[in-house]
Amino acid sequence: MPCAGGEYNYVSHESVLSEYGAISQIPVERLTIMTTGRKGVYRKPYGTIEYTHTRRPVSELMARMKDIGRPLKIATPEAAWADLKRVGRNTHLVDIEVLNEPD
Repeated sequence: MPCAGGEYNYVSHESVLSEYGAISQIPVERLTIMTTGRKGVYRKPYGTIEYTHTRRPVSELMARMKDIGRPLKIATPEAAWADLKRVGRNTHLVDIEVLNEPD
């Protein structure tokens, strides 16, 4: 979803994989977001927002997102898993069988 600066952002990594049930832990006070904008970690009073930069073309990003009626779209399970592997962290927490279950 484009923001005022023209960047595209979507919730991904542990935040979304937890919602899909592929990670049993629930990320508390942290939101993980993929962005075409600048990467960074921002600590706010209600938690931390982590932006991870991607160079993927917008046409590819659109296919990786789902609109579930929130201000930010979320990654598909496959995209969230690929994004998590790309950043190389917490992959041991993911239950691959849950990701392979049909919708």
